[in-house]
Order: sequence, then structure tokens, then C-alpha cells
Amino acid sequence: MNHKSQSGFSLVEVLIAIAVLGVIAAIAIISVDGMVTSSRETKLSSDVSSINRAILAFKATGGDLSGANSADEVLSALKATVANAEQLPGFSGSKIDERLLPRYQTSDEAEKGNLCAYWDADSQTFQIGSPGSGQVGISKFVLDADEGEKDHGTVEVTKPMKYAAEDSWIWDYEEVAPTSSAGPSSFATTPVPSGSTPPTPGPGTGTPPPTSSGATLDPPVFSIPAGGYPISQYSLTLSLADPNPAGASDIYYSVDFGNWAPYTGPISVSPDATIAAQAVAATSEYSSSSRVDQQYIALPEDLLPPTIIPSVTTLGLFSDTESLVTIVNPNSPGISSLEYRIAGGPWLPYDVPFSIARTDYPEGSLIQARSVPTDQNYIASTTTLRTIGVEAISLTGDGKGTFSNPIGGKHMATNLSSGESNSYFEWGSITSGDSGNTGNGLSKSWMSFDANPIGAILPGTVFELGTLSYYNGEIYTGTGADSVTLSIDLGFDLNGVGSGSSADFSFNLINTPNNANDVWKDADYVQLSNSSTTQNINFNGIEFKLELQFGSATENGLSSFDEFHVIEKQTASTKVFGSLVQVGPLNFNL
Repeated sequence: MNHKSQSGFSLVEVLIAIAVLGVIAAIAIISVDGMVTSSRETKLSSDVSSINRAILAFKATGGDLSGANSADEVLSALKATVANAEQLPGFSGSKIDERLLPRYQTSDEAEKGNLCAYWDADSQTFQIGSPGSGQVGISKFVLDADEGEKDHGTVEVTKPMKYAAEDSWIWDYEEVAPTSSAGPSSFATTPVPSGSTPPTPGPGTGTPPPTSSGATLDPPVFSIPAGGYPISQYSLTLSLADPNPAGASDIYYSVDFGNWAPYTGPISVSPDATIAAQAVAATSEYSSSSRVDQQYIALPEDLLPPTIIPSVTTLGLFSDTESLVTIVNPNSPGISSLEYRIAGGPWLPYDVPFSIARTDYPEGSLIQARSVPTDQNYIASTTTLRTIGVEAISLTGDGKGTFSNPIGGKHMATNLSSGESNSYFEWGSITSGDSGNTGNGLSKSWMSFDANPIGAILPGTVFELGTLSYYNGEIYTGTGADSVTLSIDLGFDLNGVGSGSSADFSFNLINTPNNANDVWKDADYVQLSNSSTTQNINFNGIEFKLELQFGSATENGLSSFDEFHVIEKQTASTKVFGSLVQVGPLNFNL
């Protein structure tokens, strides 16, 4: 029979290619999912920061959110137009984009512990973390065109000063009649002891001590301009300078509209404090300066991201199988706490170092950590990422194969007695007395297995175990073997630890009836039993699956995955390949 040579991919090659593509696709999906999650969390933190700054501006212009108990109420107030805006100094329109809407978490997102924002009524800011009881977390903020078309109404604000509504002057004022008729006042006097000095008037509440009329003094000079400063710069150290002639004035100041006090040295300014200062005339030649008020607003600041420090960055196979993970908070004490999560799980509060074990995370793990504010003047940090890898398995060694336990009929003839094994196996009888070749053209069938040294291999990869040679002889019917066992003994160095194991594979010996018209139909063959194509073996407590298959064959032979055919009265050889796949408690880098 003629056989045309055909080129193409074998089924084994196609399956291997599909498996490799599957692994690459899985890695790509995991990587893209991590990037999408990180991008979503970064945008949510940025949006919360922007909205919190809008809240500060709203409150600075007299807005009040003390009665707001939900995110919807807060956003509605920020979108509203200020009532009587024409009387109010400063910006009086919407503080945020009127299209802004919150998108609340679904029940699935809440159960997964995904990052969310929520309204904290106590601090009157939006926070990143877990919402309180009865609140649903906000997964993201979006812009909705329909929302922008709505009328968001007006909101009342309280301002210390308003432009005039009834008078032609800048500010409304009202004349107040004196409560008593003008006339001389009577005071009780106390004689001054001889040689004493009258006491200096003490500070009063609301205004500095009264002074004489004269040339108007210049107000004190502040060393720090009014405005907003990052919270980390507080408390500010403020100095007041007297620009007037020496001895002409004394400097007085008050904090947050409290009592006036003489200025004697630098003032410690707390966040959101208002400092008032005035030069008070010390002689009758001058009159006191105007009062100067300066407000110092604390601007929210991003927290610094934490540092993740693992004791071991790669989990070993036999040693260093656990890593103790410490998370360091670089921020000042009292303004933040730390949270972490492992392999995309829920966010957990960090208090003490924790362990990552290879048995729990056989493929390694991604650790994420962030700083979350406990002070309303700070914003959650970006997320720190740290990967804990696993040590790749390394196998080197050698193997050998021996035949044993032949099975056949009662007239079976082989070179192996009960319990005996050998790398060479022959079977069948060529004479009734088996006295050798008597010229009748018959010859015994035989197989031999020659093992190859095994270089460094990785789990899941195919490696060459050895060569199986097969002579297809002609023997008397009923004297052949039906099957034989090939025992594969492997001696490996597994990541520096020596270990050995063996596996038994059953070979079916198929004898076909001869047909002189087709040599391949006459070809006997060796077949790997379906039940023994794969066997489990154990190396140093780690279980693997050893899979056997036939490779390419020499002339006069034809092999497939689990069959090896040889033409009648011819010898051929085929490569025998194996692959190891881990099935035990550990998982290796593949």
C-alpha cells in the first residue's frame, strides 16, 4: 500500500498551542482587570477630593450642611443658587457641575468590599472607605445631561456682611438713638498714692483700648498673607510688625473674634483661624489704625501612601514558605489609619503584621495598602501595590525503564519469569519445543527500553524519557504475550532536594492477522492502556501526575499518541515522552 507523506500540525501540537494561548489570555485578563480597578479607584479618590474642596468653598461663603444626612442632600445644596445673591460678596452660583450624580453600589459590589465613597455627617465631608449603618456606598460619580437641565432651586446662606438692599451706601446701616440723655457722667475716684504710676489699660472684649485722636497710624503688617495653606503646614507661625514710629503705638490682636491681647511675640495659628490686629495709639499725637482681619484656611491634602515590607518577596518550595508583611504609615500620627487587602479581597484595617503562606496562596498574591484619613482635612492616599511571588520548580535527574509482569495465555513464552524485570523483553515461540530458529522463518518478538538523561524541566512541559525499540516477529499462535508492564523509575533533584519515585504503565501487545496484500494491516503494535496513560507519583511529599506518550518513529514504524505500529519482521524505534503536572497541595509557576 502506498503512503503519501503529509505535512501539518499534529493533535498534540494543536492542544499545546491552545493551552499556551489560554494561559496568556488568563494572565492578560487578570492584568487588565487590575488596571481597570486601580484606575476606577484613583478617579473616585480624585472626585471626592474635588467635591470636598467645593464643600469648603460653600461653607466659606456662609453655607450650612449641618442638616445634610445623605450624599444627595449635599450635592443638591452645592448645585443650588444662593438666595439674595446680589447682596453677597463673592461667588454665589453653583459650587459643582450641575450634571453631577452619584452612582450607588450594587449589592454584589458591596459584598465584594469594593472601594466606595460616602457622606460623613460628623465631619461634613465625603470619605473613602466603608459607609455607616443604613448608608449605601457610592461606586462612582458621573455626569448626567438630564440632571444638568433641572432647576436646583436656591439655598439660604449666612454672611457676616451683605451689600446694601435698602440704602444707597455700600452696606445697610441704621441710626440708633442713645439710650440716655447726653450730660456729664459721674465716676467714683480713688486717690493715687504718692510716687505710683497709673496702671496700663487692660485688653477688652471685641475692640482694643480707646486712644486719642491725631494722625492715623498704619495697621500692623502680617508676616503671612491671608489665604489657604496645606493642612500639613499648620500650625502657622505668624509675626506682626509695627510700621509706625517707635513709641507711637502698641500692637493688639485677637484670635477668632475673642479677647484682645497685646502682641508680645509670634502667634501660633490653627487651621481655619481668623486673626485680627490693630495698631493702638500710645500718645495723643496719633489715632489708632484700622482693624485688619485675616483668615487662614486649611486646604485638604493627600495622605502619603504606605510602604509594604514583606520579609520574603518569593515564597519558597521547601524553605521561606511564609512571608511576614509589615505596612508602614509615613504620615504624622493621629491623622490617618491603614487598610490593606490580599488578592482583591475585602479591605481590612491594618494593626499588626500578617503572614502570607504558600499553602494559602500557591500562585503568589498581590497586596494592596492605602492610608485613610481620620482627620477631615486629609484625603485618602493612592494605593500601594506589592506582589509576593512563588519559587519556580526546578527538576533535573535521570530515569530508567524495565519490563515486568507479562500476561498471556497458558502457552505464553517470554524471557521474564515471575517477579523478574529487565530493560529487554521478548515473547513468543518459534518451535513447538522452542529450540531456536529452525529455518521455518519464524522469529521471536522483542522490545527494549533505553533511558535518556533528563535535563532541567518545568512542570507541564514535555521531556524525553527514552527510546522504545520493537521487533515485530512471527511466532506460533497462543505463545505470545497480551500485555506487559513498563516501570519508569525517576530520580530527581527537586529544587536542591533529592527525591525519587516510580510509575507503572501497562502496554497492550496487539497481534494482528497477517494479510499479504497490506504490510501496515499486518503490522503488530504496542498500545498504551487507557487506564495507565497517566500515573500519579510523589516527590518529597509533593504529588505529580506523570503522563506518557509516544513520539516520532523510525523507518518501518508508525506512532501516534498512544500506539506504536511496526511492519511484520521489521525493527523500528519511537521516542517516549513524559510530562509532569502538579496535583498536590502546592502550585508552581507554569
